Amino acid sequence: MVELDEETKLYLGFALLALVLGIAVDVYAGQADWVAFAVILIVGMVAPRVAMKLLDVDSALEQD
Repeated sequence: MVELDEETKLYLGFALLALVLGIAVDVYAGQADWVAFAVILIVGMVAPRVAMKLLDVDSALEQD
């Protein structure tokens, strides 16, 4: 089995979440296509970066 580091696991988790939410917004909520696209961009690209920044700050505080 392939060992993945924490950053990769985080990005994969958010990518899967973005896919599921994007499909849910487009198909089940009946929103416009641009809304689903915005959800995918925000959840798939912005949220993991914010989470990594927060995790790096927490790990830096733990080391001190």
